[in-house]
Amino acid sequence: MFVKKMAMLAVAGLLAGCGVTGGDSNPAPQVSGKPSCQSYQQQVAQCHSHNSRYTGLDYQRKVAACLQGRGFHQRKAYYCGK
Repeated sequence: MFVKKMAMLAVAGLLAGCGVTGGDSNPAPQVSGKPSCQSYQQQVAQCHSHNSRYTGLDYQRKVAACLQGRGFHQRKAYYCGK
């Protein structure tokens, strides 16, 4: 049961990340193989708006899953510094 729920959350995160926006038609420039801070912040804003109906821990988890589905697997400090 737990594994099934986790799989469903992973699929939902991927769908939220890729299906809603259709991908980035004009990606921001990358430095040293990682996305720019501007690109990260744009994706965060989109994930926040797509998951605004949730609150609390559910909201944080949905936003994190959305970002991971879009290829942002690290925290903000990795992309934008401290």
